[in-house]
Amino acid sequence: MSGPDVPQLAPVRHGVQPGIQPGAQPGAQPVTPPVVLAGGEVDRRRLELTSQLGRLRTEAGLSVRAVADQAGVSTGTLWRIETGRADPRWSTFAMLAGRYGHLVDVLHPDRPRPPGLDYEVAAQTEGYWPCSRRVPMVLHADSRWWTNAQIVRIGAELWWARRHELNPPLDATGAAALLGINRSTLRNVEHGAFQPRLSTVIAAAGLTGRHLVFVAAR
Repeated sequence: MSGPDVPQLAPVRHGVQPGIQPGAQPGAQPVTPPVVLAGGEVDRRRLELTSQLGRLRTEAGLSVRAVADQAGVSTGTLWRIETGRADPRWSTFAMLAGRYGHLVDVLHPDRPRPPGLDYEVAAQTEGYWPCSRRVPMVLHADSRWWTNAQIVRIGAELWWARRHELNPPLDATGAAALLGINRSTLRNVEHGAFQPRLSTVIAAAGLTGRHLVFVAAR
């Protein structure tokens, strides 16, 4: 659906940032211990993110009713997400951010991405493959593939980071045990499935020292 209530965003290629060549490999990264976020910290970060999501909707000039109608969620569900009373699905959270003209990303506060980095391509050289096929990242608010492209890109980065940036490196069994989830749930996070809850992704990102953030789409 297009129109005055839906931001039209410029196309960006999935997995490629400005000035970064497709297929570039991550360089040597400093290693750090895994970080297990306490439940209260996960909740605090989730509440901060969902509150920011509500502010982004307001700044975009969109009403709860308009977004609910366009996104296929009830007004009650949207209200519970924005007030922190619901832990939304990862895909729903990313989709709503897109409707407000923003990407969701993960950032390490002390470790900028090396130049020429494409985590997904690097991960695929070691056998990684997303749950859904790699597709062009076209930033249109109604594109299911746009949401999918974001969560695959983030999942690939988390997959790579737990294997190469942590000391000791963690296999899926070890990471799932630290996070208190099963391997299937971890796979859903890292391989771009739509099912995980936002809090699970926050905890998985935190394991590698990363935070979820909003980035205004160009």
